[in-house]
Amino acid sequence: KTSLNLVMGLILGVMLGILVIILIESMNSQIATGDDIEKNFTVPYLGNFPQLTGADRKNPGDYVVNNPMSSYAEALRNLRASLMFADLDSVVKTVALTSSQPDEGKTTLSFGLARMSAMSVTKTLLFDGDFRRKQLSLTSLDEPAKNGFLECLFGECTVSEAVVQDSKSSLHILPLTVDRHTPRDVFGSKVFDELLEQLKQDYDLIIFDTGPIKLMAETRGLARKVDQVVVVSRWLKTNRAALKQTLSILADFGATVTGVAINRVDMNKFYRQGYGHSGYKSYSKYYTTGT
Repeated sequence: KTSLNLVMGLILGVMLGILVIILIESMNSQIATGDDIEKNFTVPYLGNFPQLTGADRKNPGDYVVNNPMSSYAEALRNLRASLMFADLDSVVKTVALTSSQPDEGKTTLSFGLARMSAMSVTKTLLFDGDFRRKQLSLTSLDEPAKNGFLECLFGECTVSEAVVQDSKSSLHILPLTVDRHTPRDVFGSKVFDELLEQLKQDYDLIIFDTGPIKLMAETRGLARKVDQVVVVSRWLKTNRAALKQTLSILADFGATVTGVAINRVDMNKFYRQGYGHSGYKSYSKYYTTGT
């Protein structure tokens, strides 16, 4: 009975395929959607941040300036709004962006958020707080800084001498100098507390780009001193165990977590593989045409 056997084979094949998909999904521990965050960790999901392509991928900070109506820029505006209204009882002035591990795009997101804030007529200071990699200072400045945060902290220069004006926006950057290092816990010092209070008088919003919280003790000390903390998770790279540990560390240090942002999302792949709804093409057209 060839026809019957073909039908039964097709049914069994479909059932086996569904079983394999369910098994793969159950074994997949990587962060893929906002539901993964809100269901597993009960913290707010702060949106998807698209992976830029081509030349834009190398200069995402410039992309924000050159494409203010893009979906990437809109995601940054939404993040800024989430931060501004995270605490209705007090003004949010200090924000730290951190991650579970390196290479999750935290520095890129910090720079984009800071530029977007400055473009929104908010007097903004972007602070390089990653003493190990100093990625912000190495990539966002036109030339290496002669003075920076540590020189300012140790009384070797003033704040105005250390702050650098962003070349493409009204953003101010407090960098780290390339060759300067210190074994001290600077974020835990009274001198830093005094400096931070001074900066809060001069700026409407201070954004800290920090190191991965699982690797850097300094980030943990800073997290308890700022008003809000944003955790950056890289799409299909950060696993749930790492994110759980990160959120646990932040809770232990009394940090106020705004939520988790999913970064470097391949939006075409995101919807093609069924992570999102079918209206993506309409949204894509909306951002492309500006209508």
